[in-house]
Amino acid sequence: EQWTQSGTVRYTSVTNGYRCARNDYNDQTNVFSGNYTSSNRPNVKLALVPYQTGPEIAVSPASLGFGEVEVGTSSTLQFSISNSGGSLLSGTITTPAGYTVSGSAARTAFRAGKDAVHDSGNVERNILSFSIPAGSSTAFDLTFAPTSAQIYSGNVVINSNDSDESNIQIPVTGTGIISLSTPVLSINRVDGATQLSWNVIPNATGYKVFSASDPYGDYELLTLTPIITNTYTDNRALPRAFYKVVAVRN
Repeated sequence: EQWTQSGTVRYTSVTNGYRCARNDYNDQTNVFSGNYTSSNRPNVKLALVPYQTGPEIAVSPASLGFGEVEVGTSSTLQFSISNSGGSLLSGTITTPAGYTVSGSAARTAFRAGKDAVHDSGNVERNILSFSIPAGSSTAFDLTFAPTSAQIYSGNVVINSNDSDESNIQIPVTGTGIISLSTPVLSINRVDGATQLSWNVIPNATGYKVFSASDPYGDYELLTLTPIITNTYTDNRALPRAFYKVVAVRN
């Protein structure tokens, strides 16, 4: 601060509080030492209150894609919520149908039949409440568990007490697919070659054929690219061989 004729209060700390210095005619800039007590003014003690800022939310990543997940199984990805503000950030996370959210540092508010949110298909959505201290960040697990073969798209909705970003949405997408069954293999020896055939697997776009000399050993892939027919001929002259066929989809 620069000295002015109108007077400027300057202070320094001493063992018994703060002392005031006043001089209306001499420049006191950078020379105030706190050892001068004015006879015309009482000592003044200043109480400084820290400036408090509100919570400030940030979410990462901006979107989540799960790709294809087999019905009856699940896949989990993470997102994080950080608070760069000066006070506690609190709020709730709501997920669309097919998704649930969890986090070790958060308190779940989901209870079937009470806090559950239902959509038109009567599918329960998961709701999670959270509290994140100033300057901290918390990771959350978002789990995709499809119950039917369809596309699951929606938004993870984050409501909080951030005054200018009280509602943030994370677009999520995933596709439920039917698991492929294991082909039933038939093996025949014809003119020194081994002919394989198997049943057609619904929803499969191709098949991979493997062989091994030991049923408990490592299997070698015979078809570098999946074949689309349900037959295969192995022309190698082998004393014995074991085969397996795996159905795949693009």
